[in-house]
Amino acid sequence: VGSEMCIRDRTRYIKMNYKNDQRYSKSLWKCENCSKMDSESHILWCSAYQHLRFNKSLNNGKDLCKYLNEVLKLRERNENDKIKS
Repeated sequence: VGSEMCIRDRTRYIKMNYKNDQRYSKSLWKCENCSKMDSESHILWCSAYQHLRFNKSLNNGKDLCKYLNEVLKLRERNENDKIKS
């Protein structure tokens, strides 16, 4: 299972996928958790998700897919919380 299959429907939670979006360009597409550039590869090493990588090998397709889905679900939840408040 490739990472592209895991995140295909959730890429809206990755800022660099929206380079022309003014909401993200104003913050220079930075991750809200660590202030590094928020890209698909960034979520593989972002310190904010270290706890989700515990006991997973990102070289293993199933672990990678599970990890990416956990990260993007968390981002989706955070985005929905922002909208509600």
